[in-house]
Amino acid sequence: MVKFLVDKRTELISIILALSQCNNYAEEHFNLEIKDDYRMDVVDYFSKFKSHPSILLAKELGEKEKGFNYDNPILLALNLEPNMTFKGQLSQNVLDELENEDLLSRFLYQVEDFAKISNFNDFYIKHNPYYQSKIKELSSFFEVKNFAHFLENYFKEPATDKFIVNIIPSLTNSNHGIKLEDGVWACVGLPSYDNKTINPFDDGYTHIILHEFMHSFVNKNTLKCLNSGASLNIDKSLFRAVKHYQNQVSYFNDTVVRALTIRLREKLYGIDKDKFFEIEKRQGFSFVREIYNELLVFEKQNAKWSEYFPNMIKVFSKNKDFLREDKDKIWF
Repeated sequence: MVKFLVDKRTELISIILALSQCNNYAEEHFNLEIKDDYRMDVVDYFSKFKSHPSILLAKELGEKEKGFNYDNPILLALNLEPNMTFKGQLSQNVLDELENEDLLSRFLYQVEDFAKISNFNDFYIKHNPYYQSKIKELSSFFEVKNFAHFLENYFKEPATDKFIVNIIPSLTNSNHGIKLEDGVWACVGLPSYDNKTINPFDDGYTHIILHEFMHSFVNKNTLKCLNSGASLNIDKSLFRAVKHYQNQVSYFNDTVVRALTIRLREKLYGIDKDKFFEIEKRQGFSFVREIYNELLVFEKQNAKWSEYFPNMIKVFSKNKDFLREDKDKIWF
């Protein structure tokens, strides 16, 4: 079963970062220049608070080396209580990822104040019908009623996690998969093209959602293999050519996740896999097809996913001399 929601806390943080335009990441992923009715409401309602200390602190944090990148804004937002008050102590996953503990705490206290003086709760309640419409829209793309059972059959291991899709309506062009105590969260934005909520490379949101969930089946196994002495030895030109990927572990994890996403969507919905192979290749993920082929071998085995996983790493070893001929054609 997959639970869909629009979490108040992540939407509030997203709006604050959008107003701050605190760094290139915020400009790209929290882009209020994309015009639709909801984002125009955000601008109209909250622009008067652009001088609030939370906005200024967001800009300061954005200048730090470990600023608001990747999953960090989402992790930080979940240090707020559901009533939008700061818990008073940062969670360990935030402390592991971000520096400047005092600055982060001051920021969250100011986020709490921003929620109060802007009457964010009133804005959230007023737009609840819109949120519910997006929940209905996205959940309609995700038709697997017993998702955990499907994954257990595929990976031959119990799916112990709960799966939560957190929609962040003001977030654009970015999605995040994070593992929390209450389950695996797929936090998805709502890019808007020609006033239609779509993914330009997909026919629905199942691709995005599955992608974020698959990280929980890949990342931990990669770490286990590396701790047991395995090595990746991926040519730096591969992962450095892809925006935001500056280490081979992240590149490897995302390659396996992308291959898994294609394979599972093919099994569930019969997609055209070759189209997605080409999309991934143009984005710089040159081994997705090879990992996909290894998945086909895995499916014929009686092994558990965690037992078979080292073979995914071997795919890169077999192709260590691979040179990507189209590296100058990569687009982002």
